[in-house]
Order: sequence, then C-alpha cells, then structure tokens
Amino acid sequence: GKGLVSVDEGGIIGYYRIDEKGTVIDILDKTGNEEASFRYDEFGVLGNTEGLNNYGNIFAYTGHVYDGSTGLYYAKARNYEAGNGRFISQDSYEGEINNVLTLNRYIYTLNNPTIYTDPSGNIAIVDGAVVLLVLAAGAIVLVTYAYLFTPAGKDTINNGAVAIHEGRVIAGQLITKAAKATFSAIQAGTIKIGEKISDGLVWVGNKIVDVWGGLTSKISGKKASDKGEGKSVKPEAKVKGSGKHGVKWKEGAAREKDTGKPQGQWAEEDLDIATEAANTLKPGESGVFKLPKGSKSIIHNPNGTTQPATKFWVRNNGTGTWHGYPMP
Repeated sequence: GKGLVSVDEGGIIGYYRIDEKGTVIDILDKTGNEEASFRYDEFGVLGNTEGLNNYGNIFAYTGHVYDGSTGLYYAKARNYEAGNGRFISQDSYEGEINNVLTLNRYIYTLNNPTIYTDPSGNIAIVDGAVVLLVLAAGAIVLVTYAYLFTPAGKDTINNGAVAIHEGRVIAGQLITKAAKATFSAIQAGTIKIGEKISDGLVWVGNKIVDVWGGLTSKISGKKASDKGEGKSVKPEAKVKGSGKHGVKWKEGAAREKDTGKPQGQWAEEDLDIATEAANTLKPGESGVFKLPKGSKSIIHNPNGTTQPATKFWVRNNGTGTWHGYPMP
C-alpha cells in the first residue's frame, strides 16, 4: 500500500494520497487537485465508493485491492470482509497458545486495526516493528517495517532480499542459497536476535546493529546530507512564499472554511525535511512522511482552530521541484 504512487489509464495519470497505513484517501489529478476522496471506518468499511475507480484505480484500504462487486478486499493470501472484520478463510498459521487472539484464524489484525495492519493476509504488524532483512548474500540487517516501503527498501527487496517478522516471510522470496541458509538458521535459533542495548541498538549474533539510523546508507550506499543542501529536487516557489500551503500563506483559515477540509501550512524549518524526503523519490513518485516532534508546521481546521502537523505528503514533480503539504 505504501508503495502506491500513481495510476494510469490510457495515458492519463492520477496520483494517490495515502495515509500512514497505506490507505488510499484521495486521488489527485496531475495538478494536485482532488478528483475523488474516500473515508473508511477503522476496519476498512468504505463510507463512499464514488470515484474509487477513477483512472482505473483498484486500491483502497491499506493499499489492498477492493472488489466492488463483492465488497471484499484481496489481501494477497486471503480475502477480507471489512464489514465483519474477518477474513473469509483460515490463516495457515495455527497461532500461539500464549496469545489467545492468534488462535482465532479468521480475525483481522488481532481485532486492533488502529495499531496493526496486515500487508500479506497472514500477519498483523505495526509500522515501527523491527524486521529482519535477509539480503541475497545471506547477511542480516535490522530495519523497521515502514522502511520496506521506501524507495531503497523496495529496491532491496527487488534485488533478492527477504523481510522476516516473527519467523515468517512477509516480503520477497527465498531464492538464493545464502538467504535460504540464513532463514533456516533463524528458524532453528542458531542466529540469535538479542535484547535491546539502548535506543536503536540491538545484538544480532555477536554484533551490535543500529536499528533506526543510517539504514538507507548501509543498504544502498547512499548518504543523505543533514539539510538537503545541494539536492537536485527543491521546493516549488509557492511553498517558500505566499502560495497555497506556503510558509507565508495568509488564506489558510479561509480556505479550510470554503472546502470544509483541514489545510496544511509549512513552517520554513520543515522545508529541509521535506526536501530530503522528496530526494528519496523518483520523478512522479509521492509519499507520506513523519515530521519531527515540535514541528511548527500547522493545520487549519474547519472549526477555525489550528493544530500542529505530524506528517506531510510530498511529490517529486520530475521537474526539479517538489509539491507537498503538512497533514494532521
């Protein structure tokens, strides 16, 4: 779901706006205007389906394929019925006796979709969960689940890596002998994943691995600068000025009253963060990223109040600039 960027029908391209769980919440035209907007309850029941198939789109809740004729989501391993919060067939995994919810082989995300997602139809997982990334050469890197949906993470999976969580493959395929040997060793317990040493540091075998920091550099060999200086993709002029969502935008409060929707406005200090994110995207790609705590970017609410932004959407325009806005 989080890898969704755009949809193309007959050469006419629409762009996705997705939330932190990979759910399609809006489809935009090439200028960034909303063509269709969707709302769901916590289990994925669609509040409306008008425009869902614009541009030939088939994706919806957490990025799963939605079949309007049956009301089911195709969740890869199984079909999911959001109205009941249940899969229509059993999980192949029999569950754990010390975790009662796992013994019900039909329930979705352990009955807690506000925290978990199920990307494969086989396992409930949270974005911040630590995942073992077994590279094609058999080496292990610890990453977050969310990392798998970054451009570097997707490239790594495409190059033969396998993501493993709680002993189960959740992304990629075991193809190389080296990766299969490592997976077997993990299942047999001969490769130990040790306890947390401090924030971001964990024992793997006899080495200390940095879980959170520098993962893109370690895997792809690329190193990002701290402030995005010298990057090829820069903010649109209106973002830095008084244009819509810009740092000097004065019509934000009026705009949200007209549309009835929250409107984000950038703080200048967050533009470097957005520039870094935009430079991880290929031309035409977009994505949702988290803002650091204490961000001064704000959201103008329809009731006239404001609140701090917690994340942002950004798109690499493919013209040397990026377009984006803060989100609640």
